[in-house]
Formats: sequence, C-alpha cells, structure tokens
Amino acid sequence: MAFTESHVLAAALVQDRLGLPGPSLQAASISRNKALQRGRFRTMASDSRTTG
Repeated sequence: MAFTESHVLAAALVQDRLGLPGPSLQAASISRNKALQRGRFRTMASDSRTTG
C-alpha cells in the first residue's frame, strides 16, 4: 500500500512480485505519467465510439 504518490510504483512492483491484489504495475505507471494517461484516455474514447 502506498501512502504517497512517490511510492505508487514501488508498491505496485512489490504487490506484483508477491502476487498480492492491487493495481497492476501498468496501471500504476500510467497513473504517474500524464502523457500516458492522455494516450490511454484517447484510446479508450475511440474504442467506446466503435463499440457503443
């Protein structure tokens, strides 16, 4: 569990390695990077237009 933003990636890495439940390492990485967030939102928005 991370209590500060700077520990999010470390916590995700530990939980991934130990097989514990929690956000994936990919989700943690995206949550810490605005450019990745924007790209993900763009992808999800275009996917929802084609499936909905």
